[in-house]
Amino acid sequence: MKYISLFVLTTVIFFAIDMVWIGGIARNFYREKLNFVFTGEVNWIAAIVFYLIYIIGILYFVIIPGFTHHDWKTVLFNGAFLGFLCYCNL
Repeated sequence: MKYISLFVLTTVIFFAIDMVWIGGIARNFYREKLNFVFTGEVNWIAAIVFYLIYIIGILYFVIIPGFTHHDWKTVLFNGAFLGFLCYCNL
């Protein structure tokens, strides 16, 4: 039950932050720079699968180790490393 609660809470917080980012802060940036990939329609299956996998990754690599180790440095490192892995563009 604890993991379900963590999943729900992480999902709510993640979506709130993501909607502020995508819907407000970076909206014009994405339209300007990534216009060639926008079709005007949302691929809901791909979006749902992505968010489920990403949120499970946040739980597995960041949230649960943070509760297990009670160490903010572990959370900071794991979160930064997960972000690097997900958004690295070498």
